[in-house]
Parts: sequence; structure tokens; C-alpha cells
Amino acid sequence: MVINLHHLPEMITDYFGDGARLGMDITYSFEPELLGTAGGVKNNAAFLGGETFLVVSGSALTDIDITGLVSAHRRTGSIATLAVKEVADPSLYGGGSRRRRRPRRGFSGETHPRGGPFAPLQLWNIRL
Repeated sequence: MVINLHHLPEMITDYFGDGARLGMDITYSFEPELLGTAGGVKNNAAFLGGETFLVVSGSALTDIDITGLVSAHRRTGSIATLAVKEVADPSLYGGGSRRRRRPRRGFSGETHPRGGPFAPLQLWNIRL
């Protein structure tokens, strides 16, 4: 697991350490300047090794079935699978179209006045 850190990184590193007490191996990536989601992923391309990887937003609090999400991702053979949540102000995250139960073709940056999508969980099959 790799964790990108920027604001108050010592709070995370002090709590999780190297991950051993949780039965995991944690690598930290420090971002003196925020790189955004795509920049953070690109910055850790060597760590990801060309395998399917999960991106979890630091502002995500979810009880989603990750096993089910991975299964759906593999079943469809998609390059990317995004778990999308409606939020009151999607401009905080980047906007997207409001489509229900159909493949989403992209995020436009436009927002809907009554809220819109935010993708706090993303699965990717790409080589960086």
C-alpha cells in the first residue's frame, strides 16, 4: 500500500508506522506541493507495477463492498471503474454528467446546481 501525504503527514505516519501491526506493508509518498489524484498516482507509477490498483480519496468515508467493486471491474474488462457518490457541491472535486446505471464516459468539470458526482474510489488497469 502506498499513501500520499501532504497536510500534517506525521499524524498518519505516527499512527500507522510501517503497517506491520496491521499486517500490511505501507510505503509513504510525500507531496510538498499537491499533485492531485492523477499526479499522485503518476508519482507512484513504479510502485504500482502495472497491476490493477485501487485509488481511495482521502476525503472518502465509505462502507462500499470493495470485493464487489473489484469483481464488477474484472467482469467488465474496463480500463477504469469509478464508485460514484452524489455530493452537494461537486465543484470541490470536479464535476461529471448525471447518468444512472450506464457507463460514464468521462468527467466534464461542469457541475449541476443540485449537486453531482464525486468518485472517491477508483480501480484502474493501466500502465503508467
